[in-house]
Amino acid sequence: EGFDVDCSNEAEGWSWDADTQTLTLNNVNFDTEGNDAIIIAKKGVTTIIMVGESTIATKDDGLAVSRGYFEGAVVFKGDGVLNVEYEGDVGSMDVGSFTLESGTLNISGGAVFILNTVISGGTLNFDSSGCMSSNGQGFDGFYILNGGAEILGGVVNIYAERFAFFVVGVGDYDSINTDKGLVIKGGDVTLC
Repeated sequence: EGFDVDCSNEAEGWSWDADTQTLTLNNVNFDTEGNDAIIIAKKGVTTIIMVGESTIATKDDGLAVSRGYFEGAVVFKGDGVLNVEYEGDVGSMDVGSFTLESGTLNISGGAVFILNTVISGGTLNFDSSGCMSSNGQGFDGFYILNGGAEILGGVVNIYAERFAFFVVGVGDYDSINTDKGLVIKGGDVTLC
């Protein structure tokens, strides 16, 4: 489905390795306007390596959309910075699993819709404060559906209009996976 071929654009600063499902961003500066920013595969794990300082501005579905309802997984790592500037009405990220291992990920706007989150290193700065959906409701930070969030290390700063982490069940609140929820075992964490 378009994910099985190596490709790159050196002038734009990105490359895709199909064998390892790895996208490398090296000083990328994109404004996707009304299009998705990065689409990941429905199955497996996509790794995004951050090199230098990259910025992606988007108004549509945001950073990583699997085109399947909360499928796919994305791992961010590297020694660079990725700035995601989201101006849409839904979420800045919509994936099954989100992991930050290293590097710096700065997200502004929207909410992150996921099933599972693991932050083991790096720096996550996420700000959806002051952002409102079209129905006038403030955005949460991480909206976790029937999954969980684990902060094991790194630096985590989340500023949300409503909840920094909102863990709910899919369909009804009785289906929450109580084995996970929100677990903070390490790191420097600020939730507002």
